[in-house]
Amino acid sequence: DLQTIVDQVLPIAIDTLALSVVVTEDEISAITEIIGKADPQSLQSDLYSVKETLIGSQIWVKDNIFDEMAGETFVEIVDLNRSLEPISLVDVENLVSEKRLARRSNLYSPSGKNFKTFFSSSSTNKDCLWELETFDADGDTIYHSLLAGNFDFDGDGQNALVLKPDGRLCLQDYDDIRQLAGTTLNLEIKLDDLRGGKSLIQGEISVKNLLALDSSELDDSWHHSDWFGSFYSGEGSWIYHHPMGWLYIHPDEQGGFWFWDHKWDFWWWSKKQAFPWIYRDDSTQWDYLMVMPDGVNVFDLENRRWRRRE
Repeated sequence: DLQTIVDQVLPIAIDTLALSVVVTEDEISAITEIIGKADPQSLQSDLYSVKETLIGSQIWVKDNIFDEMAGETFVEIVDLNRSLEPISLVDVENLVSEKRLARRSNLYSPSGKNFKTFFSSSSTNKDCLWELETFDADGDTIYHSLLAGNFDFDGDGQNALVLKPDGRLCLQDYDDIRQLAGTTLNLEIKLDDLRGGKSLIQGEISVKNLLALDSSELDDSWHHSDWFGSFYSGEGSWIYHHPMGWLYIHPDEQGGFWFWDHKWDFWWWSKKQAFPWIYRDDSTQWDYLMVMPDGVNVFDLENRRWRRRE
C-alpha cells in the first residue's frame, strides 16, 4: 500500500540527499497523507517504474517539505498537509526538469574557427562575405560581437562591416571597403553564451587592390578590366598583367594609377580615359602602348618610332 511505499522511499531520499533531519512517525504519516492527495495509482506505478521518477520525487519531497523544516520559520507538517493542493506526476516531472536546468553546469565555453577570406570585385559583390563556424558543447545559444577591426573611414555613421546575430559577416558600407583597397582587415570577434563562457576568434579579410575592385572577377583570382585588359591579382597591390608582366599599382586621387613596371624598372601613369597612352616618370614623356596577345609594341612619341617592349 501507499504507507509501505513511503516507508521504503523516504529513507532512500534522506540518505541520497544527505539531509541532516530526523523525521518522526507522525511526520511520515503526514507525508503519506499529502502524497495520497495525488493520483495514487499513477504515483504507485511510476515509483516502481523509472529510476528518474524516483529521483524526481526525492527532489520534490526535499524542496517542498524538508527545506521548510530546516528553514528559520518552522512549518508544521500537519499544517502544510492541509494547505497543499493535490499534485500529480506531471507536477513532479516539471519540477525535476526545472531543477535540472537550474543546476546544469556551464562546462564549455563557445568555440569557433579563425578564418581568412577575400573581398574582390564590386561587380560580383555579395552582401555577406563569411559565415562564422561556431560551436557550444553545452548547447547554449552563441552571441557574436565584433570587437576590433571594423571602421567608418568616410564618417557617414556606418561601419564597413556588420556581424549579424546568425553569425554572417556582411558588407555594410562599400565606400569604406574601397578605402581599404590593397590591405588586409584584421578582425577580432567575441563569442559569448551569456552564462560565463566566452572566447575570441580572429578573422582576416584581404581587400583586393582598387583596379581589381573596379574590374570583373574571373576564375582563380583573374580579373578583366574594360580598359586595362586581363590580369591576375592575389593579395596586396602586385598584379600580373597579360602580356605586360608584373606591375605594382598605386591609385592616385584622380581615378588614375601609378604602375611600377618590374620589366622597365620605372614608374608610369595612366587611367581609363588615357590608356593606352602612358606617362613615363623616368623621362616625363608620353608613350603609346599597342597591347597584343603575343606582346606589347611601344610608340615613342618623342622620337616618332615604334619599338618592342622588352
